[in-house]
Amino acid sequence: MESYHLRFESIVKTIRLNKGLFGKFQCLIEHETESGTATDELEAEDIVESSFLSVAFILNADQRRYSGLITDLANRCLTGADDYPRDLPTSYDSLAKYKSSGNNSRARSNNRWRNSREERERAEQPAINVTMAQATPSTDELVAGRNGETIKQAYCSKCDKHDHSSAYCLKMQLSLAQSRTIPVIPRNWILLDSGSTISSVCNKDLISNAKPVFPLTVYTNGGSQTYSVTGTLNVIPLEVYYDGSSIANIPSLSVICKNFRVTMDSDTEHAIAVHLTDTHLMKFTRCGSGLYFYDTREIDTVIPELPYSLLTTVKANKEFFSPREIERADKSRFLQSQLAWPSTSDFKSCVRDNLLLNCPITVQNITRADAIYGPKVPMLRGKKVRQALNEFTSMPHVFVPPEILKHHPTDEIDLDFFFVNGNPFLHTKTKTINFRAVHSQTGRRKVETYKALKKVVAAIEMSGIRVIGVNGDNEFEKLRELLTPIQVNIVRRDQHISRIERDIRLIEERLRCFISAMPYKRITKLLLSSLIEYIITCLNDFPNKGRVSKTVSPAAIVLGREKPNCRNLTIVPGAYAEIKEQTTNTMKYRSTGAIALRPSNNSGGYYFQSLSTGRRVHVPGKAAWTELPIPDHVITV
Repeated sequence: MESYHLRFESIVKTIRLNKGLFGKFQCLIEHETESGTATDELEAEDIVESSFLSVAFILNADQRRYSGLITDLANRCLTGADDYPRDLPTSYDSLAKYKSSGNNSRARSNNRWRNSREERERAEQPAINVTMAQATPSTDELVAGRNGETIKQAYCSKCDKHDHSSAYCLKMQLSLAQSRTIPVIPRNWILLDSGSTISSVCNKDLISNAKPVFPLTVYTNGGSQTYSVTGTLNVIPLEVYYDGSSIANIPSLSVICKNFRVTMDSDTEHAIAVHLTDTHLMKFTRCGSGLYFYDTREIDTVIPELPYSLLTTVKANKEFFSPREIERADKSRFLQSQLAWPSTSDFKSCVRDNLLLNCPITVQNITRADAIYGPKVPMLRGKKVRQALNEFTSMPHVFVPPEILKHHPTDEIDLDFFFVNGNPFLHTKTKTINFRAVHSQTGRRKVETYKALKKVVAAIEMSGIRVIGVNGDNEFEKLRELLTPIQVNIVRRDQHISRIERDIRLIEERLRCFISAMPYKRITKLLLSSLIEYIITCLNDFPNKGRVSKTVSPAAIVLGREKPNCRNLTIVPGAYAEIKEQTTNTMKYRSTGAIALRPSNNSGGYYFQSLSTGRRVHVPGKAAWTELPIPDHVITV
């Protein structure tokens, strides 16, 4: 009886939260007003709603137990005697005090055997998992229920007091809990929970990158629930567990506080503010039942696109695990080293099959260690072998439509210097084709600048386009004699070439995007120049709007280079990896740590900076490196 009443109240609360109405038909309201039961329309609406809920409570009760009562009320109503209760407490007492006849007992017994086992279990299953009670001393004084009303000759078995039923006892306070039966909370709401150590959701539309994980069982006052799927919350970049049978989307307040600033001032507003950035926040407002929620269906709410990085660090990975889980993961790594570094699959088999006495870890600890630290560096350096690479084939030369060379046989070059962290770079860009080039310089001397510019001119003229002019400021007057017969155009002292100035700003913006996503304390000059070269490569690989062609890129026109191959974009510049070194029959490491610089070709090759020598290393293919989360010692070096 109590479980049915709790389920009924949960449904009523859900309908109220969604602004639903109960039996408020105009004809019924007018009847109550005309009969004199109510003095005004508002009182009539309350009477109609109370009568509707009381009748609904009776009619939806267990038919096996109360079919006789429901039939008797219906038969008496046909004769003009309306004995249906007018309020919910009276309905509750009618069901609680009802005693069926023997015939009904036999019929109910026969009906119970005819019902399936699943129906019986579903009828007996409680709806609310957690109840919180406050003990009060037993007295004989009359106490009203939660609805403020008293009922004559009523007795409450929960608090041992009179004048109210146990359905409206002040001792019973419902609390939010995850349930598998009735959805009490709208599935588009996100609630903040300070009593949860994990974040969980029930609406799959609110997450992305869903993937199966090792099952995690969460225990509450009402029982347990097992999660086996995780994903990333769309509105807040948090890792959450997903189970469609839950009733609410509940991110952990402690996890949110670790990543964002959370404020609340109850004197100003009953709301919790999560500051996503300095200018954007999510406001969790308190609803009528006391829950702090955020409605993802709000049209006026704009969720900013938060900064994120494609690089993973060990420190960031640890944020998703508790200190105890991290400690057990470290123990699993230590034990694996003590067993002479068996493979991960063999190590898991030893733990799973109880082949170790007094083993302090589980298979889950081994999996968490891989999630935090990535593949084991000692195993990479000791076991990495040479793998077969795809045979290198000649790079295909892109066919350039002859109309382009026919209508654009000549071009001019704009050039200027720009500085990044005090390092000078010479940037050139053709006026018509929009072909860009950049050269890292040790200074701005005459001979060094001329050699860099001569390489650019030679590459352009190899494509059949003749360079007829060079445009720059007074700094490039020194190149006039060396570039003859190419005409050198020098602007006035207070003038600048806007085309090259805007392009330098574009390069610096792209470079700033790369560096902001890297966790390193320092950026080496080699990594800096490689990032700029990679940016220039990307800009040349795509046609410019309003220029020579909408389909043929500047790199295709000048260098004959084909389109970028997405299959070869397998690692981000700035990522940390273990790269294969020359294999010898000694105890020298088979691999070494390195930082990814930029692609070397369109066939999967990549340039790395070795952390042991500091030099640039060419790695021919993905099989020769293994990407790892960036360890702390690499970030601080």
